[in-house]
Amino acid sequence: MDVFIMDVFIPRARIHQPMPAVLWLHGGAWEGGDKNGSSGARFLAAAGFVTASIYYHLSGEAKFPADIEDCKCAIRYLRANAPRYSIAPESIPITGASSGGHLAMLAATAAERAGFEGSGEWPNVSSRVKAVVSYYGPTDFRPLAADFGVRAQAAITKLIGVAFADHRDRYARASPITFISAGHPPLLIFHGDGDTLVPFSQSEHMRDAYRKAGLSVGLVKVGTPTMISSWSTTTGRFRSALSRSTEPRSISSGSASNRMRLLAGESWQQNELLFPSHVGTRLKSRTCCDV
Repeated sequence: MDVFIMDVFIPRARIHQPMPAVLWLHGGAWEGGDKNGSSGARFLAAAGFVTASIYYHLSGEAKFPADIEDCKCAIRYLRANAPRYSIAPESIPITGASSGGHLAMLAATAAERAGFEGSGEWPNVSSRVKAVVSYYGPTDFRPLAADFGVRAQAAITKLIGVAFADHRDRYARASPITFISAGHPPLLIFHGDGDTLVPFSQSEHMRDAYRKAGLSVGLVKVGTPTMISSWSTTTGRFRSALSRSTEPRSISSGSASNRMRLLAGESWQQNELLFPSHVGTRLKSRTCCDV
């Protein structure tokens, strides 16, 4: 039985009741990283969102789709436990960076029938999300050699666990772009146009596919990145999507200096808990602390 840790950040200054709950997924090329490096979760909590950050199976521990099954299990947990955290069960967006962005987009586009729900808890609870934000996440593994360099190809191959030439279908199944269809949640992508690991064209193709399906999508090209500006846009778009806006719109979230003061002055509670994934047992333990 595998048991993974989730951190839930509960802001003291809430944007409204019940609140949205954002699931943040860390990066690390699917083979490294963990929830403790998730500065994005803290920033979103400072903006007034309940935010969760999780461990998920890394590629050295289990191959795809173990990681996306973990993510979907976490979404189901948040929805099933909405009363505990005073969150709106219908308002759960998802976001992540790099490989976390890939998993966020996959969680948003791959419906239950895709077969990524796994055998974890809360099987009768939906894993659908309300909105998705990706920071430079890969979207399509099918053009593996054409789009990715040696380092990225190695990480992707390690994730899938089989050679691309013999199992192209498995690489397609792990690609968010292959699941796009009508009814998917709004998508916002941030990506640097000089990215040498995940090419900017990956995000362009995802944007174009979203548009072709008649879906709401935005792509922000980042030259010299300023995370304050990116997070302001992220929180604004989340609020837009969660208020049932059908199209992305520009929302001013204040100057960078104001955003920094908000981050420095905000306080929240962090609840560290364990949730089961790929297993059939319930919540194991829970501790609370102020941070």
